[in-house]
Amino acid sequence: MSSPIILASESPFRKNLMNQIGLEFEAARPLIDEDQMKDQALPTDLPAFLAKAKAASLIETHPNSIIIGSDQVLILKGQVLNKPKTRDEVIERLEQLQGQTHTLHTGLAVYHQGQWDIETIIAEMAMRELSKDEIERYCDLDQAVGCAGGYKIESRGPLLFSSIKTEDHFSIIGLPLLSLTSILRKLGISPL
Repeated sequence: MSSPIILASESPFRKNLMNQIGLEFEAARPLIDEDQMKDQALPTDLPAFLAKAKAASLIETHPNSIIIGSDQVLILKGQVLNKPKTRDEVIERLEQLQGQTHTLHTGLAVYHQGQWDIETIIAEMAMRELSKDEIERYCDLDQAVGCAGGYKIESRGPLLFSSIKTEDHFSIIGLPLLSLTSILRKLGISPL
């Protein structure tokens, strides 16, 4: 019998991605306060650090499981930009990002029987120059409050970009499926 799979997230985006690969899993809320941990690692190390912390927080309650943690950090000019919490903050974030290239770092941490597989996938995101009207129209269409960068790449977000470079486009949504399925195959779990 294979180990149960636990997704250390209640994010609907991550749950949808897990459903896409067709494996049975349980989603559980990580037992950490991310906001209090954000100054404990360098910006580029932060997503992997938080992904591991999320997964590690569930080891005691799910000791025989495969536990998957993931986290994203958006970096513009060396600075971490937090997820916008209101529509006004989404507008402010898109105004800040428009015409610029930022990087979206997605950390993945998979725990099983005392072993860790940890990766960070980087997406280079070049956003078009956008007018105030375009930004406001986009906000009304996608309502991306709580999303890194204030956009939803799985919805109308691609309209905002002139180019996206990454090894795993699923990482932009929040869970790098190409990396995850490779790790799961190493653990003897194949979705096919």
